[in-house]
Amino acid sequence: MKNSIVKKSLAIGVLACIVSLHVSASEQASRKPNIVLIISDDQDNEHLGFLGNQVVRTPHIDKLANAGTVFKTCHLTATRCRPSLASLLSGRLPHQNGIYANYHKSNNKGNSDTIGEKMLDPNQSLPSLLKQAGYVTYGSGKYWEGDPEKMGFTHGLNNKNLRKFSNFVRKDNQEDLFSFIDENAGKVPMFIWWAPLMPHTPHDPPERFLKQFDPESIPIPDYIRKEDKAEFVRKEHLSLAMEAWTDDAIGNLRAKIKERGEDENTLYVFLIDNGWSNGLPAKGSVFEKGVSTPAFFSWPGKIPQGVQRDDLISSLDIYPTILSYAGVDAPDQSSGLNLRYNLENQTSVQRKKLLGAVYPTAATHEGKYPERDVYALYERTEKWKYVYYTRDIHGEVAQRPWKLHHILAEAPLRNRGDENLYDLVNDPYELNDLSSDPQYAGRMNTSRAEVFGWWKNTGGSPIPNSDVAANKTPATPDKPNVLFIAVDDLRPQIGYYGDTWMKTPNFDRLGATSRVFSRHYVQVATCGASRHALLTGQRPSREVEYGNGPFKQQQAQLAAKKTESFPHLFKQNGYTTTAVGKVSHVGHDSAQDLPRSWSEILPLERRWGNKHNFINAYAQLDKPISEKSPRNKGYAFEAAPVDDKGYPDGWVAPNPRKSTSRVGRCMVSFHM
Repeated sequence: MKNSIVKKSLAIGVLACIVSLHVSASEQASRKPNIVLIISDDQDNEHLGFLGNQVVRTPHIDKLANAGTVFKTCHLTATRCRPSLASLLSGRLPHQNGIYANYHKSNNKGNSDTIGEKMLDPNQSLPSLLKQAGYVTYGSGKYWEGDPEKMGFTHGLNNKNLRKFSNFVRKDNQEDLFSFIDENAGKVPMFIWWAPLMPHTPHDPPERFLKQFDPESIPIPDYIRKEDKAEFVRKEHLSLAMEAWTDDAIGNLRAKIKERGEDENTLYVFLIDNGWSNGLPAKGSVFEKGVSTPAFFSWPGKIPQGVQRDDLISSLDIYPTILSYAGVDAPDQSSGLNLRYNLENQTSVQRKKLLGAVYPTAATHEGKYPERDVYALYERTEKWKYVYYTRDIHGEVAQRPWKLHHILAEAPLRNRGDENLYDLVNDPYELNDLSSDPQYAGRMNTSRAEVFGWWKNTGGSPIPNSDVAANKTPATPDKPNVLFIAVDDLRPQIGYYGDTWMKTPNFDRLGATSRVFSRHYVQVATCGASRHALLTGQRPSREVEYGNGPFKQQQAQLAAKKTESFPHLFKQNGYTTTAVGKVSHVGHDSAQDLPRSWSEILPLERRWGNKHNFINAYAQLDKPISEKSPRNKGYAFEAAPVDDKGYPDGWVAPNPRKSTSRVGRCMVSFHM
């Protein structure tokens, strides 16, 4: 009897264990993976052991790469850290998200420029979307875009130490990050933005990393001049040691994740945010040493191991791919490809070419006009690299605003309109320009049209003095000028509408030669909301869109759109767009409300004409008024004894004439 009870108890116990193990395995299979995004900073794209380099010491990166799938050619959206990182956050090109330079303000120092918090849509940022999907999100090291909490980071970064890029890894040895892992491992999926200021300058590695390399064994490429060889070895030695230090920190991070039993449920993604090279033009330039990085995705059992691929991918692809592994659909605004299916099934990405734009490190006009600052457009296929220079690159280009890194290499000086063509298969370091060879004229013509077509199709506005020259055709005259007149608070009582007692001869003449709609209705009976609907083509559907401040309150949403307004659409299609007077609403700045829409905004005298002229004139009347008169306490009409310019509308009316000397198409938004 007792034996029978014991046997039954054992059987029940074993069954319970089996059920428990089954549930645990099921839960494990359904868990979302931890995601670690490793962003190396200013690293030579060849200085990695998994790519065959026999000199470097990157064993931890190599193990991760060999445990996953490597794409040997991934092009960055920018060759500067800030815009490159902004694209990883937003999934959009620099001229789409508005962050295309490291410094957008002329007085900017370090990381004090937080305009990105307004330019990028925080609700669509990578950490925000992962947070919404149940992740805890840790940010470390390089990050530029304002309040990290608003951008979706729940841990790590904070507003007090955003500018202290160098502290992470170099000084704090990741203690705070490891505490975050201890706290959350196995309880909730983790996202880690791992972006130390390494192997970025200052190149000051600990002695133990310098000792890993014998300077005598460092190979010297053929393109290094004899007089530069000793300096090349010295600089290369420091770079190698910095990369070994970075690799060691990655090894420590992975060891912590393994310690918590989470390594097999972690997706690791690696790339370099912009290039570096001793002996070739690199960071900031359009050359492969600046714009190209290897990238890999590693997750045991989910992504094929030991695979290296020649497919052409973009750093934009990382945003939708990470979101897919987290079970999140990428927003429509995302410009990259979801590589998950290609990774897991080893199918071709089917991208035949990469196209991009390159900018200086410092923008002009506070970064409002990427078309004025872009200095090169390029196309890269598996074999060919074509470049068109849209601006002159002269002077000391290693200094601001350019900061094109050409360490022990000639400065890549160019003139606007210059072109380069390189055969990357036979000339991987882009040393032999083939653009003047007549046999490649057809290829050059095709590539030239494609880079400008890409720029336009991705939302880029016409590039001054470049797009016409590149296409070898003048501006087409078949598109008309457009004069858009928006009158404020006018009842439809003019002569042409049948109210003959009204004296409106100019309206009447215009109406007599026009198609007139007599039953047109605005969307909202208040000017701010009405103008928002009119300019954006967006029917109001939320409370904010029924008030007078929708432009100001929805800056991030408008910034996320390829086209923010119908004037912007004109501008994208070759028009010069000029605004004068009341565009969005009284008291708003057209440059802030619709920053990408206008080629020019004509200033007003004292914003609303010479106001004091007609206030002083009223002092001569029986009932003088003051600037601070209460609303709704004035006359039903005004007729001050001043000339037309005494009123703001009188000043606004003649000002579009200042632009009539422009050549080409023009759209003037003329608001009275």
